[in-house]
Amino acid sequence: MGLGAGELVLILVIAYVVVGPEDMAKLARTLAKTIRQFKKMSADLSREVGSGLQLPPVSDLTGEVRVPSASDLTGEIRIPSVREMISD
Repeated sequence: MGLGAGELVLILVIAYVVVGPEDMAKLARTLAKTIRQFKKMSADLSREVGSGLQLPPVSDLTGEVRVPSASDLTGEIRIPSVREMISD
């Protein structure tokens, strides 16, 4: 969805008629300045987001993750017998 040469010429002719020849240079400068500022702000935002999301390498996380074994769970899970369930 790009802008073709014919479309660009049409836009420039319409801008020339609407703005006038005297203000066309001012409009071009203002537009260029605005585009430059937008690109700078976009680059700054990308840099900040990128630096804020620096994640530690996976190798650093392996020491923190421990998979529970069956022996870890035996003390925590107790299934009552049918007699205990009936007596309650």
